[in-house]
Amino acid sequence: MNTWHSVHGPEGQLLFDRMRFARSSRSRVRGLLGRRSLPAGEGLAFREKSIHMFFMRMSLDIVFCDANMEIVRIVPNLGPWRMASCRLARYVLEIGPGEAGRLGLEAGMVLTVEPAFERRARRLNVSPLTKA
Repeated sequence: MNTWHSVHGPEGQLLFDRMRFARSSRSRVRGLLGRRSLPAGEGLAFREKSIHMFFMRMSLDIVFCDANMEIVRIVPNLGPWRMASCRLARYVLEIGPGEAGRLGLEAGMVLTVEPAFERRARRLNVSPLTKA
């Protein structure tokens, strides 16, 4: 099931109010296929280190982020039938062409996602004297 999120910049400014996080393999494969445009404020995110633009009908800006949502690489205007990757990435944000430049996104910026894409697992505090 996909979930919807908002993405904020380093100063708390709203960058994307409709970021869809693709949780299933089917929704990741489907991605934005068939779309001819992507409105400002909308995007698709998923957990990957690489993407391909096979069968796409439009170019996209690709933003690679690490586990802390720090931007580690931006690929502007990645066209159809192209690929991009970043070994430091944990998440990929696909946004409209030119949006990264328009919003002033740069490597090193830390983004905030609400609610977070993934919940962090809680540590269990188990005493060695108790049975687990």
